[in-house]
Amino acid sequence: MVRYNDNAGDSMKNAVIIRGARHTFEGVGAEYAYLEQKFGVRDKDFKVLLQSFTGDKTGKSYDVLRIALPDGTTRDIFFDISSFFGKWSAASETETDSQNLKDLVGKLDAQGKREEAIALLKKHEEECRRAGDKADLAYTVGYRGFILEKMGRWDEAMALHKEEEAICAEAGDRKGLAVSLGHQGSILEAQGQLDEALLVFRKQEAENRGLRDKKGIFLALFHQAGVLKKLGRLEEALAVTREGKKLVTKFGDENTLQIAYGNEGTILEELSRFDEALALQKEKERLCRKLGARESLAVAFFNQGAVLTDLGRMEEALARYRDCEEIYYELGDKTGLKKCLVFQAIICRTQDRLHDAIGLLKRAEWILREEGDGEGLVVNLGIQVDIYHDLQLPLFELSTRMHQEGIAAELHAGRQGGQDRIPSPQTQR
Repeated sequence: MVRYNDNAGDSMKNAVIIRGARHTFEGVGAEYAYLEQKFGVRDKDFKVLLQSFTGDKTGKSYDVLRIALPDGTTRDIFFDISSFFGKWSAASETETDSQNLKDLVGKLDAQGKREEAIALLKKHEEECRRAGDKADLAYTVGYRGFILEKMGRWDEAMALHKEEEAICAEAGDRKGLAVSLGHQGSILEAQGQLDEALLVFRKQEAENRGLRDKKGIFLALFHQAGVLKKLGRLEEALAVTREGKKLVTKFGDENTLQIAYGNEGTILEELSRFDEALALQKEKERLCRKLGARESLAVAFFNQGAVLTDLGRMEEALARYRDCEEIYYELGDKTGLKKCLVFQAIICRTQDRLHDAIGLLKRAEWILREEGDGEGLVVNLGIQVDIYHDLQLPLFELSTRMHQEGIAAELHAGRQGGQDRIPSPQTQR
């Protein structure tokens, strides 16, 4: 059982001592549990701004968590973690079990507990540096960069991936180097530095070709095609995508192949080659059905709906969007669901089925409220206003405009409300 002493935690000398934690995973959890006991609900009554590791001349180890309180003040809370630091499983009291660490960090990451995952990785990083373990150090630094990347902390993530690249290059680890380059390219792409991203993805491709890693080559080509699309270089994107598809066909990974079909189809759609695009999205659908890949099947249906709309085949497009909607509802994917609803509403409006369009938009509105997406809600209500105007219902228009203005004010003040469920596809159809 984890226990704490009565120290205030305001310095190393007066640190909160954690006893009874069997390993680092349990110990880090105990630190956050202590903060919640002392200060209330995390991210509501306090926020963790920074977590750092330090030690003293006697060899003791400390975690320092800097927190922000509602009154605007910050506090540093010191924890003496000497009793569990470096223990990664109850069975391993003397050495770090790297695989167990990976499992623990992966679990925390999946649970959205990213600060705790970062804290574990930082501790392991210190051990790797002391031991001169380059392989584990590269993994630890890279994984920390990956988590920061998902958090949108691009500069910190990029610095770590560059360090990972340097460690892998020094150690001759071409596989790790290729992975690091892929992450760097993704960050540059997310930051809008497209030409730089393209160069990095090409370096990644070269490393994977040196390794004869066909899956790695495909992924590098996949990312290059995405960047080329954003640059408007569609013919080049198509050529790169087809090269990747040819490669995947050779090594026989059907899940990767369905991705390749979908990507090629979306590029052909942008090139207005609609019949070819539709055929490829149907091939994607066929493979997804065979594999039982429900989420990818929804993407295939959505892409078909878009192409059928381009072709003016509106009833078929609606049917595909409805198929897509059913899967997203089943999966609980609110982002996909609201997108399907809005595209159906747009088609219904072009067909003068205005009441159907309003019903679909209302269902999307519920999801937007639940997510607290004020900006999306303003856009949604604006479309509803336009449809009420088409219906020549001025009272509805006035009331909705007032509602829209109220949401805009809430967005400005950061006070969006929400519902507690996803509207069923059987309602308001």
